[in-house]
Amino acid sequence: MAENEETRIVGEIELVPGGDAIVVSSGTFKGRAYVDIRRYYRRDDGSLAPTAKGVRINPDDVEVLIDLLKKSLED
Repeated sequence: MAENEETRIVGEIELVPGGDAIVVSSGTFKGRAYVDIRRYYRRDDGSLAPTAKGVRINPDDVEVLIDLLKKSLED
């Protein structure tokens, strides 16, 4: 992790029991806030590690993303 980055894990959704997960985190990098939604894999020691598969968005766009996700559930 870069020295000027701080991250707080908000929660995770386990995709496979004891395996990969989607992790939601928030933080700052170079003074800019972000929300990160990323796939993590399970290491041999049981800890989770991030993959390149994910998105980092501006916190102002979170409500828009939530609305789009809700819309995807409509008939």
